[in-house]
Amino acid sequence: MQIRLVAADNSADYLRRLSNVLSRSETVQWSITMYTDRRLFLQEISSVPCDILLFSAGMYDPSLKRTGFRLGVLLADPDEDGGFSAEGFQSIRKYQRISEIQRLLLELYAEVSPTENIYSGQNQGTKLTVFYSPAGGTGTTSAAIAYAGKLALGGKRALYLDLQNVSSHDAFFGPSDLKGVSELFAKLGSGINMAAKIQSLLQTDPATGLLHIRGFDNLVDFEAVTADDMTSLLTVLRSCGLFDHIVADISPYLSPAAMAAFQEADRIAAVMGVSTAARAKWSLFEKQYSVYGAFREKLAAVLVGGGNTELPVLARLDFCANAADSRSLCGFLTQHGGWDPAFLA
Repeated sequence: MQIRLVAADNSADYLRRLSNVLSRSETVQWSITMYTDRRLFLQEISSVPCDILLFSAGMYDPSLKRTGFRLGVLLADPDEDGGFSAEGFQSIRKYQRISEIQRLLLELYAEVSPTENIYSGQNQGTKLTVFYSPAGGTGTTSAAIAYAGKLALGGKRALYLDLQNVSSHDAFFGPSDLKGVSELFAKLGSGINMAAKIQSLLQTDPATGLLHIRGFDNLVDFEAVTADDMTSLLTVLRSCGLFDHIVADISPYLSPAAMAAFQEADRIAAVMGVSTAARAKWSLFEKQYSVYGAFREKLAAVLVGGGNTELPVLARLDFCANAADSRSLCGFLTQHGGWDPAFLA
């Protein structure tokens, strides 16, 4: 996605830093025009192609309301402008991390920019792997994140999507106050630019480059998701052109939404544990023809702690007893898991 940005501020150094960070974005192509001269800015702005107009208080003029931008945003600095606000314009804090400014711009832009035709079913070659286990506590989330991290380290634009009913996202990636999949489901069918919305919610794991989105805010949001909702969201994510591979992590409960995820998946990674309970639940799962039989050709096993299976084996994982926390465990499994190279292509 390309966004044309006009940025106006009296500090050339600030604009250079803004441009340098935005130009490194992997998901947005920013076309940036910068102004430090207020007179020249006001003279030319009406003829400069512009999706987002970003300006500081010293560059404001009432005539800006009549120019042809989609989104106008004031860079607010109370110490510098005394709490100035521009009627009819959004406002964000100027002196914060520019990566956060980019995220906020994308979130605002999603609400006002044209809706892109990303429900067409054209998935741009994006692969979808769904991680599932009929038994809780077998390491499904650890395995899913490790697999997604392995893909990212291999140069893939990989997304980890937490669709568990109770999210453990923060335990693996650290605390975050960003919105997550609850926000994505809430915005489905609202007419906003979902590609921009998705980009405003993306986080990046610094160790692997893995992209990830927070899980559900609460159980009510999880339980409200229908099969149609799940199909729509996965279609949007696959069709937006942002990812090579999506790794979705779903709960043991096979709700209609989970079955829709199975239907959309290219591969279902079935995580098999060695405990008595895990083996008993897997045995019961194998007898469910409407699930196991229907999706048999998509299934590949992730064997945790040993065992054998008739399914193709995606990975053989032995958990590291010395891992200090969830992130350390995923790091170990990413680097040392017995991943079949055929599944990493």
